[in-house]
Amino acid sequence: PLLYLRIPRKFILLPIVMLVVLGYALLAGWGVPAQRTVLMVGISSALTFLGKECSTFLILLIALAMSLLIDPLAIYQSGLWLSFMATAILISLVRQPLPVGTPIQRSIEWVKQLFKLQTAMFVLLIPVTLAFFHQIPLFSVAVNLIAIPLIGFLIVPLGLIALMIWPIWTGFADALWILAAWMLEKLHWLLLKLPLTVFYDAVTPVMLFGLSLAVLIWLVPRGSFSRGLIVPCVLPCLFALMGAKPLFGSTHDAPVRVQVLDVGQGLAVLIQTSNHTMLYDAGAKRAEAHEGMGERVVLPALSAAGVFRLDKMMISHADYEHSGGAIAVLAHIPVDQVTSSKPIFNVKTELCTSTQHWQWDGVDFDVLAPWKDGQPFDDNDASCVLRIRAPAQTHGHRATILLMGDAATDVENRLLQEHESVGNLLTSDVLLLGDHGSDRGSSVGFLQTVAPKRAGISTSFLNKKYPSDLVLSRLAEQHIIVDSTVISGTLTYDLGGKKAVEVTHYRDGYWWLKWRRGQ
Repeated sequence: PLLYLRIPRKFILLPIVMLVVLGYALLAGWGVPAQRTVLMVGISSALTFLGKECSTFLILLIALAMSLLIDPLAIYQSGLWLSFMATAILISLVRQPLPVGTPIQRSIEWVKQLFKLQTAMFVLLIPVTLAFFHQIPLFSVAVNLIAIPLIGFLIVPLGLIALMIWPIWTGFADALWILAAWMLEKLHWLLLKLPLTVFYDAVTPVMLFGLSLAVLIWLVPRGSFSRGLIVPCVLPCLFALMGAKPLFGSTHDAPVRVQVLDVGQGLAVLIQTSNHTMLYDAGAKRAEAHEGMGERVVLPALSAAGVFRLDKMMISHADYEHSGGAIAVLAHIPVDQVTSSKPIFNVKTELCTSTQHWQWDGVDFDVLAPWKDGQPFDDNDASCVLRIRAPAQTHGHRATILLMGDAATDVENRLLQEHESVGNLLTSDVLLLGDHGSDRGSSVGFLQTVAPKRAGISTSFLNKKYPSDLVLSRLAEQHIIVDSTVISGTLTYDLGGKKAVEVTHYRDGYWWLKWRRGQ
């Protein structure tokens, strides 16, 4: 007791608070909002220990910098922007404590402040929701007035109490969890009944710039800028709604656009015709990883392209480098049909087999492999091989791209046999190399038969195995241009437009990425 009295309370209480916050953040899944809370509490605790003072805004900025040091790719996540922007708005607007009065008066004042805060958050977060989701949540204020008290005062406390008593009173803990789950179910039912959002397909640079500038003017201290400047910032946004070109998913005249996303060692290909969209593979996700390329790359890319529903998702095979991100995609956007060489993730899956064909907006899609006879290939060779052919151009040529998945030599040999018997089965303008350009495939005979002008490779930086030097030399000998996600980021092929194939690279090849393999 004497030691306790001699030690300042902050040295005892702050570590306890920090442990509680850290434990809750881990329990909540260690998402970006949880990381922000832990970092801000940790920074504040450290400053208190040192007897230093710091503005809350500066603490928030330090926490933001540390979050990006922990995970630089978090800057592409909507959660980071929403969490830190919402906190900045709260810091800016919450100035005074609730007035003294009767419990009823304090409750009424609390509801008023909550309404003001939620209205301000709704307005000031519009640039973020437009940028990431192309939508405005019209009823967010009303929903939050119900959801925040329900979740904060009932559902979360019930869950935590149940967790604490579960070791000693399992039955009662289960009852509390059932009650909390019932409340969540009813809240979800209510959300489904409301027309929550309005979508805007043409989110323009003018709109985002004007709205963001208006938010900044609102957030800076009064007197720094006249808030009357908000009006000329917002007015261009109204004009921008009237048919300007979209910022995301830029328009293209070609009948079909094929984008090989930069997902590192893995594969994800976004395919768009005039009125349909499909995803071929969805990037990697290791079993032990909290997030995979589905969350980090594929979903942001779909959002950026204005894609909120997929007509089809074809997973070439079950390898985690190709299928791992599919879980995130299925969890976040509607997918009308899932196809793969084997059933995946306990979802209804149509098996892809050769001779399958469909047409979207004049664009032909043909599955060339695997075959119904179940030839004993390994998992990689069971890949769904997809050929995409644009409509014939004026001179009769049909621009074609061939997606091999991870299929290698055995599949190539059988495709060559069918090519000889059918004729013109494999000839393509673009070949997306099988197995990321390994020496298991891309044989000399196969490359000569396909005769592509360009070869796409999806792999990771400083990968010593992919692509193979042998394959690169074969491509060079046949004068085939190599497009690599390592060098160029996302690869975009527009087929059947003014040119047979128009290629766009997300970034120009940087010199420090070219030293390896002499690329």
